[in-house]
Amino acid sequence: MSHSSRPNNPGGYVVSAVLNAVMLWVMNQLPVWKPFFLLDSYLDVLWAINMSLIVQIILNLVLVFFHPLFFHHLIQTVFSLVSIIALLWIVRVFPLDFSSRLGDWFNILFRVVLIVALVGTLIGGITHFVKFIQALFRGEPQREEREDQD
Repeated sequence: MSHSSRPNNPGGYVVSAVLNAVMLWVMNQLPVWKPFFLLDSYLDVLWAINMSLIVQIILNLVLVFFHPLFFHHLIQTVFSLVSIIALLWIVRVFPLDFSSRLGDWFNILFRVVLIVALVGTLIGGITHFVKFIQALFRGEPQREEREDQD
């Protein structure tokens, strides 16, 4: 695997931290903007959304400076765990109502999408945890030296 295709690229961590910071700002502006689909109960889930995004921002910035493969997979596992908490809370409270413009079917569809995201995040978290254990016991993979063949 070439170095540029490895999952622990510092540039990718910076981009992720910036995108999560933008999302944090947007999620906290929604109550001010008052879109038609947002219910007052959104404030009951905002803490979970903020927790997930802040953890991702901070840990992506840590990964910029310290990014061995085992640590990358450990942090991805942590990301999955905090995302699961946020998704569970959002599904439980469901602070959205699209029925006035899109119909009740869209509420059901959106809830199904959230549940699928929850299951996918759980699978991803388990996968990264297994990769963390493997990387921890195997050590950092060695870079392959290419020999030019003419």
